[in-house]
Amino acid sequence: MQVQSVYTIQSWRGGISDENDKGLRGAFKFGYGLDIHGRDDVLQCGQALVKESGTITDLINFIISCTNGYVYGFGNSGNIYERAGTTWTLRYADANGAIIGADEWNGYLYWACDTEISRIQVSAIPPGTWTTEVEHNWKTTLTSLPSNLAWHTMLKACGDLMICNGQYLAMIDYATPAVFTPEALDLIPGNIAKCLDEDGDYIRIGSVRLDSNEQGHLWSWEPSALNWIQKKKLPTKGVNALITTEVMLAQCGIDGEVYFSDMTSKLPVFSFPDGGFAIPGGVCEKKGLAMFGISGNSSAKCGVYSYGRQKKNSFFVLNLDYVPSPGVLTGIVIGAIQVVNGVLLVAWQNGLNYGVDAVSTTTKANGVYESLEWDGDKPYAKKTFLQTKIIMDVLPASCSIVLKYKINRAAAWTTAKTVDGNSSFATAGGKTAIFNINAAGETIELRVELTSSANNTPVIRSINTFFNFDQKILI
Repeated sequence: MQVQSVYTIQSWRGGISDENDKGLRGAFKFGYGLDIHGRDDVLQCGQALVKESGTITDLINFIISCTNGYVYGFGNSGNIYERAGTTWTLRYADANGAIIGADEWNGYLYWACDTEISRIQVSAIPPGTWTTEVEHNWKTTLTSLPSNLAWHTMLKACGDLMICNGQYLAMIDYATPAVFTPEALDLIPGNIAKCLDEDGDYIRIGSVRLDSNEQGHLWSWEPSALNWIQKKKLPTKGVNALITTEVMLAQCGIDGEVYFSDMTSKLPVFSFPDGGFAIPGGVCEKKGLAMFGISGNSSAKCGVYSYGRQKKNSFFVLNLDYVPSPGVLTGIVIGAIQVVNGVLLVAWQNGLNYGVDAVSTTTKANGVYESLEWDGDKPYAKKTFLQTKIIMDVLPASCSIVLKYKINRAAAWTTAKTVDGNSSFATAGGKTAIFNINAAGETIELRVELTSSANNTPVIRSINTFFNFDQKILI
């Protein structure tokens, strides 16, 4: 006797799960380009990243929004770019090489290279190329570091400009003229300050080890104290970036680990799929969500992730919101990310090409949804998966949906055909798409590929897969 049943997916709020076959309600195994935080709990695409104009020839490590109304990007070969409108223009090339720290402070733009800090007075920034306005090598006593550890990350905190400086924290005060202190705080030798965050009256420092020990540390300090106040060890290869939204987070190591960055909890929060890491300037806050630009460590799932919630009754979830404009998840390097006037900017390198993207208000991304592995809580029961019926809002013109599946964790996806024999459903105005599967196995995974058009996206309400099994094998 055959008993037909249905496997229904009708929630998408749970984000990317930490496990392959279980998670929060609405969780999925992987996906990208999806808007999961809207008022309706539907499967739809979010806004796309679109490349801004101008010529960029290195990876931007830091994006600084300046009080003069312009935005400045500081590159890893020494270039400084100015963003006017949506166009980036080269304004200065620092002969000292890679810029590994930058910020605006007390009327100046500061940036750091290997051992040097240079600056320009904001009121003196010319409308064209910077020349004599730059105080090149304003200070030259920063600690030189190996290239793989070299960061002089800057942050305005506790009334001063703090600067990572090897085992020290350097500081520029608010006086006129500014007083530079290269060793304002001494960490324990062997620890290298890499990233910074502010926590009320305290500065929080994330460090990496000078040796190969598999550990990183968080340090807290209040500038009136003679020494650091608290220290927390994390079992991971260094702290790369710090970001505070509703919760305090530290991206650590090269395998995508994220820990709480408060000084008590040592629990890992989540890991990014396929690993990877963010640079110190590659994190920011966007509408209450912590944003991470993740790449590196041979990750095949690079992009800009979000973590958090936007409503009190929602879950804390992980989502790969944005794929940079080259449209690849492998081999691309994400640099600085920053929200400017409500718009997320993302710097990237793709081979020999560089650019900065901005989230478009007029273009939707293409999205991919991959379900959890599903066995109906009967992993021993062989099932014949017959058809999948997708219920959606009216499909806009030039949009389409593709359904793929895996049976029993197959290595590759199989494309399901519609009842008309097509590889995708693209009927404008359609509200129901039926795909044939006719495959048997104990476990199924579904992949839905959503193709948008202009600012229109498919909007899916439910995915319903019909199957049957032999009642005898359940006894």
